[in-house]
Amino acid sequence: MAPRNDKLLGKFRVIPHKTNKMTIIYQNKTKILIIGLALVTFIVITGVWWQKWRQDKGEMSGRENTKTFSEELSTSGKNIEIPEKFPKDLPIVESSLVEAYIRNPETKDIDTIFESKKTAKENFDYYLNYFKKNSWQIDEAREINENKPGKILTSKDGFVITLVFEEKENNGSKITISSTTINTKQLENIDIKGLRLK
Repeated sequence: MAPRNDKLLGKFRVIPHKTNKMTIIYQNKTKILIIGLALVTFIVITGVWWQKWRQDKGEMSGRENTKTFSEELSTSGKNIEIPEKFPKDLPIVESSLVEAYIRNPETKDIDTIFESKKTAKENFDYYLNYFKKNSWQIDEAREINENKPGKILTSKDGFVITLVFEEKENNGSKITISSTTINTKQLENIDIKGLRLK
């Protein structure tokens, strides 16, 4: 081997690098932290995706057993005309029409009774959310308790809809949906909550 010429290397001589133990520990901790953050991110994204998938699946399953209010009336064989301001696309979820009649021929206000496979609480929450999303004013929302059935009183443009939710003894529940048309000229002087509705 040729002798090492320190004069040629001079100050450019390569000095071996000694790795500090603290540097190694710091690098390892950084790697662990990055892996941990990536794992947490993966778990969160997977959880969100799973929740959305279950929600979409539930909504699709519900749609299979859902008709609109007008569809339910038309297929029932009852010759009843729905009031003009009634939300004809009102969903009737996993329920079947039991009774329907016109309470006021002049305003075409109606009373309907449905039997539902869902609980009274499930129906209460569903319809409360529906009317809120569709910009109806919620004048009263009384949840189900041991002494009284649940009730939603909602209004829009001089038209009032009352929904009453009662549990049935053998599972499921009963929903009563009624409409009341109010003269818009007198609307400002009427206390909606004070109306004697079912």
